[in-house]
Amino acid sequence: QATDIDEEGEELVVEKTDVKCFCGRINLTDVFMIDCDRCHGWFHGSCIGITRENAPSAWTCDDCTLQLMVIEESNDFAN
Repeated sequence: QATDIDEEGEELVVEKTDVKCFCGRINLTDVFMIDCDRCHGWFHGSCIGITRENAPSAWTCDDCTLQLMVIEESNDFAN
């Protein structure tokens, strides 16, 4: 397991079971990682092109972004 610090200075613990990065390297947790604000899965910054220096304050993984787009489109068609 690895630890990181959130915006409030709180220590976050990254468990192997929380790593959802598409690379499949669940044992690689001692590098910069970012948490999806929707599913709270952890992703390696190097895999998604985000560094500690350019990390956004809010980030959503590709799977969640796609799900949100489908929900939005479904709502548009329902109306």
